[in-house]
Amino acid sequence: MKPMKIVYATDTYWPRINGVTVSISSYKEQMEKRGHEVHVLSPMYPGRVNIRDKEKNIHRFSSYKILFTSHDEDRLVYPWNKGEAFRVLDSIKPDIIHQQTEFSMGIMAFKYAKTHDVPVVLTSHTYFEEYAKLYFPFIPEFLLRAYVRNRAYRFYNKVDFMITPTIRMKDVIKSYKVTTPIEVIPTGLSGDDFNGIDKKRDKSNSIFANQYPQIKGKKILLYTGRIGGEKNIYFLFNVMMKLIPKHKDLMFLLAGDGPQRRELEGFVKAKGIDKNVLFLGYVDRGVIKYLYSLADIFIFASKTESQGLVTIEAMMCHTPVVALGIMGTKDVMNGDNGGYMVDENIDQFAEKVDHLLSDKKLYKKKSDEAYKYSQNWTLDKTAKKMEEVYRAIIALRK
Repeated sequence: MKPMKIVYATDTYWPRINGVTVSISSYKEQMEKRGHEVHVLSPMYPGRVNIRDKEKNIHRFSSYKILFTSHDEDRLVYPWNKGEAFRVLDSIKPDIIHQQTEFSMGIMAFKYAKTHDVPVVLTSHTYFEEYAKLYFPFIPEFLLRAYVRNRAYRFYNKVDFMITPTIRMKDVIKSYKVTTPIEVIPTGLSGDDFNGIDKKRDKSNSIFANQYPQIKGKKILLYTGRIGGEKNIYFLFNVMMKLIPKHKDLMFLLAGDGPQRRELEGFVKAKGIDKNVLFLGYVDRGVIKYLYSLADIFIFASKTESQGLVTIEAMMCHTPVVALGIMGTKDVMNGDNGGYMVDENIDQFAEKVDHLLSDKKLYKKKSDEAYKYSQNWTLDKTAKKMEEVYRAIIALRK
């Protein structure tokens, strides 16, 4: 079959670390392995060195920091880049544009597609109804929800096809009266990214323990991801405070950064648990598997995830997960697979973590189960399905 020219248009990409970035990067790699030509259009990140920009076909456009967020890496492409974006797209002559975000870069690519008869696929990665209230707390919630729903209705009905990573997100989109065809395709993960780990070795001789001696010999809980209000990290700290009296050697590591970090650092100090908590900042994707392997348990309390793929990343490294069974995380874990899926109850959450830390046989069982379950989420399966969607949509235009 003839190779396709695929464009991913996004308002977030490396060095910005989040689920959308990982998804785009993973699919780009897989589609290129299948012989397709893949381009990424994304913002520039001033002052950030990123070795991944050595990737071929990455097109950057000047950008500005979003005013209502305190984080420098929340950026949008300047609107006057539209002409340059169109020139880049003219040089590519894409067969299909896959819009990954609903803001400036995504909208520019969408406008190009509509004026050049190129089919557009849109992935809805984010549950904006829940996110909006965190960024605009001064606006009544009912008004925000009405705005998000109306914008989604108007925008999503203009694209040719939609992708959601979970059934739950598909149901959310359909509740907006969107009639565009929707396919559920999980992001998937490259198993190659998590090969070569050994939990016993990584516990005894970890590159992270060498860098942070205070974590040597400790029982470790791990969170990876954005440090923001939507991630419900205060809940995890309250769980920690329940566990510390029984597990005095407990450490909670947080890998990532975001607008809430300083506030949370102040909180743990005020509560006297700062010696049990370590903020690592961003951890390079190339070594993140060793951090997952070092951890005893991965803990996750976000209530807004469209997918919650970090839980599968942890499982690929034989690390059990305790997480809130809400939104995408509920779909991904689908029960107590590879750990425990619980309600938003501090005591219940702490109890499950305690059981895993205290019972070696149970821990071994859940560790093995986690790895086995994670193999259902490999990229080779989901990329094949995405490729079929692209070809079908392109064929409809002929």
